[in-house]
Amino acid sequence: MNVKPPLLDKISDYVDYHSDINPESIAFIYNNERISYRQCKYKVDDITKAMIAAGIKKGDRVATLSTPTPDFFTIFLACASIGAIWIGYNPRHTRDELCYFTEDCRPKLIFSRTSIQSRELIHDLSYIREHNSDLLDIISLDQFSNEHISLFNTFIENGTDTEDKILNNYRKKVKAKDTATIIYTSGTTGKPKGAMLTHLGLCKVFRNQITYFTVDPLRLINFSPINHIGSLGDISCYCLIAGGTNIFLEKFDTYKVLKLMEEEKVTLWFGVPTTAQLCLQHSEFSTFDLSALQLIAFGGAPPPINLLSQLSKFDLPFCNTYGQTETTSSVTYAGPTENIDTIHYTVGKPVPEYQVRIIASENQIAKVNEVGEIQVKGDFIMSGYWNNEIETRKTFAKENWLRTGDLGQFNEQGELILCGRIKEMFKSGGYNVYPIEIEEAISKHHFIQDTTVVSVKDDLFGEVGYAFFVCNEDSIIGSDELENYCRKHLANYKIPKKFIPIDELPMLPIGKIDRTQLKKMAFEIHNSKTQ
Repeated sequence: MNVKPPLLDKISDYVDYHSDINPESIAFIYNNERISYRQCKYKVDDITKAMIAAGIKKGDRVATLSTPTPDFFTIFLACASIGAIWIGYNPRHTRDELCYFTEDCRPKLIFSRTSIQSRELIHDLSYIREHNSDLLDIISLDQFSNEHISLFNTFIENGTDTEDKILNNYRKKVKAKDTATIIYTSGTTGKPKGAMLTHLGLCKVFRNQITYFTVDPLRLINFSPINHIGSLGDISCYCLIAGGTNIFLEKFDTYKVLKLMEEEKVTLWFGVPTTAQLCLQHSEFSTFDLSALQLIAFGGAPPPINLLSQLSKFDLPFCNTYGQTETTSSVTYAGPTENIDTIHYTVGKPVPEYQVRIIASENQIAKVNEVGEIQVKGDFIMSGYWNNEIETRKTFAKENWLRTGDLGQFNEQGELILCGRIKEMFKSGGYNVYPIEIEEAISKHHFIQDTTVVSVKDDLFGEVGYAFFVCNEDSIIGSDELENYCRKHLANYKIPKKFIPIDELPMLPIGKIDRTQLKKMAFEIHNSKTQ
């Protein structure tokens, strides 16, 4: 597993690659179904032939509204194989959000479940079909159909007359630098923007991930939303390239995750720190046999030191990564290592073939330990934002350096230390304040489980910080006591104006803290105090 396969032109080429060398190896597990790489190839080919019969060609967009299942990934691979551009929709998206994505990327086909958990989607899907003239059809991934929605089996049957020669001709036209997917950013600061990621980017980045996520055999769980780079890229594309087993779970559930880890002998525990923390808090955590684990890896946010201390009892190496959708995910890696300080305080060093720099004030390269914007360059990053030339120009500096909007610094060892988002940094009384630094100090208190600091406008200081914190189970600390603790570890101007206990921090669907919601809460509290 640690031997990387060759770098292929298309992400879908890895289906044929592993079908040829390990045809009976299990590619996907979903509920009680096991799908081999040979079966995966057949499924992808059948879907692709049906797409061709439906009139889909290179450059057309195809969307999927689903939870993480083998259906979503085989549809993506079918699209990729003929140069169609795939877009993932999240079942948590409202009708307005689904309409926005559909109007923006104008898919020719939408594959969708008509009912997901407690949500009925028939009316939303029918509305979308009626109001989008470019949309040729909506294909049901369950057994429902009406005048607006067609059955998946019927769709597949329509492709049986597509000859292999025609299929191969379509596939030969696809190039490495063609767009494979559009992934919409979370849109916490405005309308979501669609990052266009290429075959080359997906193949290169997630092939390189094999070097750092050193497990054999590779078996991991995918419970992340399919519209996120974590689900499509960090888990599914990585697992495909490595020839591993992708275990799908429709939504995160601590008991089900732990049960699957035990029953399916999961070797890589990978996700955002919040999900690992929730698993540790499960009342039956100690009863699960997780002895198959070989590596614990994080992405999306630096793991708290308390979490790493708890996980260190497994005597396993850790990995931590840094990247974003626009960089096709991870560009730096810390580990694998058992040094929890390295994993907590840094996100490691850049992949050797990637270019990563820090730009400080006046557009100068930052010195060691000097804070500036992290910028990334390479043939693997996004080609731009879909249908949004203005935002694309804003995001790229001269010579095609991508501005991440993240603040960081390189230490003496060449390791990257994150300092927050540029938009999260605030000025209080003329001083630059970085929320991540305050969060780091607060999280060291042994009563604290999680914390997030946001800023609000203030008449006197310009901006002030508000710290929301969650206590560990069976632990209580008052706001005044926590403030006194911070005064021992932080300069006066960094001390938040208010410390607010909260049962749990609001989360985005991708597992990150919803800072926008916390800023709204802080704004309301601050204004109620000043009026």
